[in-house]
This record gives sequence, C-alpha cells and structure tokens, in this order.
Amino acid sequence: MNRSLDYIEDHFHSDLSIHEIASFAGISPYHFHRIFQAVTGESLYACVIRLRIERAAARLLTTSISVTEAAYSCGFNDAATFSRAFKKQLGLSPSIWRRKKQKGQDFGKMRKIDHAHTGGSGYNFSNSMNGKWLITPLGVDLKEEPARNIAYVRRQGAFAGDPGFFRDLYSDMSRRYGLISPEKKRIYVIYHNPLGITPDQQLRVSMGFEADEPEDAVANPDVIRLEEGLYIQARYEPGNREYGGAWSDLYRNILPSRGLEPRDGFAYERYAPDCHDRNRGVTRVDICVPVQKLK
Repeated sequence: MNRSLDYIEDHFHSDLSIHEIASFAGISPYHFHRIFQAVTGESLYACVIRLRIERAAARLLTTSISVTEAAYSCGFNDAATFSRAFKKQLGLSPSIWRRKKQKGQDFGKMRKIDHAHTGGSGYNFSNSMNGKWLITPLGVDLKEEPARNIAYVRRQGAFAGDPGFFRDLYSDMSRRYGLISPEKKRIYVIYHNPLGITPDQQLRVSMGFEADEPEDAVANPDVIRLEEGLYIQARYEPGNREYGGAWSDLYRNILPSRGLEPRDGFAYERYAPDCHDRNRGVTRVDICVPVQKLK
C-alpha cells in the first residue's frame, strides 16, 4: 500500500482513477478499494482531494502563487470548484485562509509546510513565531544535489511531541532491512504532509537510507526518490524540543533573506553517523529544502 500511496502522491494533480492505481498495485479495482479504505481510513477519492487541498494550501502559504494558479497546478479544473473544496476541508476560502496564516493567526500550529510532493515536515512552529524559539544554524549551503533513492519504512499517525514514534520507526527500519549497524549510516527522515493542515491520523513519515550503495542491496525494498536539483541545506544542533525552532528559522529567516522560496519536491532531515551528542543533549541535523529563486 505504501507504493500505491507514493504513486498517488506523485500523480495527485492528474486525473487518477481507481482502475489506474489498482493496475499499478496489481490487484482488481474491487479489492483495491476495500484494502485502501481499510488501511488508510478514507476512500481513494477523499484521499486525492485531501492531498490536492494540502498541496495547494502549502503553495499558497510558502510561495507567491495566485489562488487560481494553485487550483490548476493541484489538479482542479476551475477556481470555483477548488474554493468550495478548500473551504469544506479547511473552513475558510483560500484567499482568507492565506491572509490569516500570513498574518500569523493560527499559524502556531504549523512547523514547516512543503510543496508538491509536499512533505510537510511535522514539527510545530508553536511559540517560535515571535523569535523566542528560533535557533541559529551552524552553517548554510546552497547546492545542487543529485537524485537519491531512499529505501524506507513508514508510519502513519500523530507524532508531534512523541519521541517514541521515531524510535519505533528506527527499529522498523533496522528490522525491515536487516541493518546490523544502522548508526553507521546517513539516515533520512521525510515528512509527507504539512502539520496543521493534514489531520493527525493521516500524517505520514518515512525513514530510510540511501539504497544505491552496494552493501545496502536488499530484496524488494520500498524506495522513495529525492529528486535532483537546487537545495538549501542548513545545519542545526537542536535539543529534543528545538526542532520547530530550526525549521521555523529556515523558512522565516534564511529563505527570504536569500531571495528563495520552496519548489516542488520533498524537504527532509538528514542525520550523519554519530550525530548525537548525549553530553550536551543535542543532535546534529541537516535540514534540506528544494528551492528556487523568488518569482
């Protein structure tokens, strides 16, 4: 089912049909419908509409795109249909929702939002909007990154403020791929949904490692692709409760100061081997965001 969800995520702006996705999954449309709803808790149609609204909301908040452009870029055929679906899901029209978020009203629920694969990232902006919790990066780089294939495991559900969620995900990854020394690998954490827009029960997080290395060859891995392109990479050393301040600093301060905005693609956290400093209670992490020049 993860691969089917990845397919939907990659093609959410297209005219997806249950026959197309069931064919991709290799099962009948009837069985796919039953399994999909049992696993995800929503119908395929509801899932596609929710993803489109999430992506559109993310773009409205993090770029200068117009409401009409957001509608068409996220698979809606007209702005009126988009506005009705947006209001039904988020309670406000797209333009009013955008104005309130940009003014900071109710923005404290959100950590970082993304863009068209649109991994939202998942940490809370709460109390960081006034600068109280913003933390300073150790360094910032703007560089072209190659494409990377990440062998992953995934969990779904609420995770904010729950370190056990990520410990369990790490254990899942080690067991799934038979990793003897996972602490010696670079670990990637990919957030698929924007926190504060996606319902908690639908939040998805993937954790994995680069699958292109010969020693990491595994049978039939689940693979997610991080596309090549321009990324901003900011290195932080947050404590357990400071990740939101790191993401907030990157989006509120670093991107605007460099004339950049998010582009389509997954944003992610990357952890090097031996990234934990237990004496100081911090973890070294690179936050990587696909970017483009402000339009």
